[in-house]
Amino acid sequence: MHTTKIIQTLKSHSFFYVMMVGILHVLLVGFAPKALANSVYAVVNDHIISKYDVEQRTRIIATSSPFSDIEQIKKIAQQELITEAIKISDAKKNKMYVTNEQLNEIVDNIAKKNNVTTKQFIQNLLDNDIDVQALKNKFKAQILWGKHINNKYKDAIALNTEQVIDKIKPDQKHTFTIYKFRQIVFLLTKNSSEEHKRVTHNKAKELAQNPVDCATLDAQIPSESAIRISPTISAKNTELDTKLLTIIQNATPNNLTKPIKTKEGYAMVLLCSKETKKDVPKALLEQYKLSFLNTKLEHLSTRYFQKLRKSAIIEYRDKN
Repeated sequence: MHTTKIIQTLKSHSFFYVMMVGILHVLLVGFAPKALANSVYAVVNDHIISKYDVEQRTRIIATSSPFSDIEQIKKIAQQELITEAIKISDAKKNKMYVTNEQLNEIVDNIAKKNNVTTKQFIQNLLDNDIDVQALKNKFKAQILWGKHINNKYKDAIALNTEQVIDKIKPDQKHTFTIYKFRQIVFLLTKNSSEEHKRVTHNKAKELAQNPVDCATLDAQIPSESAIRISPTISAKNTELDTKLLTIIQNATPNNLTKPIKTKEGYAMVLLCSKETKKDVPKALLEQYKLSFLNTKLEHLSTRYFQKLRKSAIIEYRDKN
């Protein structure tokens, strides 16, 4: 497996919650001397950053950085590690944690994406002098911060469906109408005489002449008649067949439509209410919802980190 493929995999793989900021670029070109692990670069809120950490992160960044000046890249690495230390410190203070099993699972997923076993993947990293733990440490920092920010602002970033729809451009929405109605059928039998049909039809027409309230419809029906009344039905215009939709569209609320002869008898519709709404395809809705949440969360995260940065205790031991 080529190292270029490793980079591409890590660039495209996501492991975080709705708080996904930045892209991981990971490739190390040779280990720093192990003695660096015992040499402290800085202590940030009791979190130790070794010179070895700096060396490793410098090499990670160098692989994908547009800069060629290694000293400039090193400064970027140092700031990255300090930022992560501040975030980790606050996350742990708020009882956030990441297990080694979770980090191992991430490595497993990368291996699978590269069509190799985890053992082969780790060996490939070692063959290229890539520190697996340094890779895990970067994942750990971002996951901890993601969990912490999500937990801290879970109420502040809550969005309901209507709020998301309001933010979407009009040309990406489609309009629909929700009708609430009841159906009434004055029943006839196969053996009904013409006189019975006439009387039944007249009773239906008589009922339709006066306003009828959906809630009290049952009480207004002649008790001696054979009538079937449906409960209140709620349906979108797209869910109704063409014939019924046409009848409902021409109806006025709390007024029965004219009786229509059917196989069962004389049918009428009572329109209770109608409401026009804007809708968005489900896939697009989820896409926008995630986008809005991420934007809002990133803004809150940035503001909160700036506050933490100002109060952080940073002691530099060896800047060389």
